[in-house]
Amino acid sequence: MIWRNYDDVLSLLISHEFEIQRLDVGGMRRVKRTGHSQRGWYSLHEITLDNGDGALIGSFGYFIGGESFKEKIGPGEGAKLSKDQLAAIKAQHAESSKKAEAMRKRDAELAAKEAQRVWAAYVATGASDYLDRKAVKAHGLRFAPSGVGTVAIPMQDVHGITHGLQIIR
Repeated sequence: MIWRNYDDVLSLLISHEFEIQRLDVGGMRRVKRTGHSQRGWYSLHEITLDNGDGALIGSFGYFIGGESFKEKIGPGEGAKLSKDQLAAIKAQHAESSKKAEAMRKRDAELAAKEAQRVWAAYVATGASDYLDRKAVKAHGLRFAPSGVGTVAIPMQDVHGITHGLQIIR
């Protein structure tokens, strides 16, 4: 499909220092930004306007320090969306948000299971050059079973369930 605002959207993102040559449509994409350590993101979807033209809509954003920037991308100058199209876009956004949240939850559960597996494999006693240099004791830490001085610090909730590990080598 040919989108009436493709070049405008691409130019807009490039003007915000996104390093892209072409647009990917149909979901969120993370993109490097020239001269910035943090990536930006954009999310684009295609729609068909009442006159039959195709157009891109969505949003993009990035962080600068502690400040966030976010902007919507419309179908282009002179294009209007009907109430039905706006309702469909809102429903699609809600469904996409629901799917993204489910994926984040699944990823967090997988990470927690892996952290619990690694935590169970580590041992309660050992030595670490890192802890020696810091002159601290290993309160609540575990050591790699290989004995190479690697320690694991659990990230636990108030119920003592491990959700992640910080590994210090």
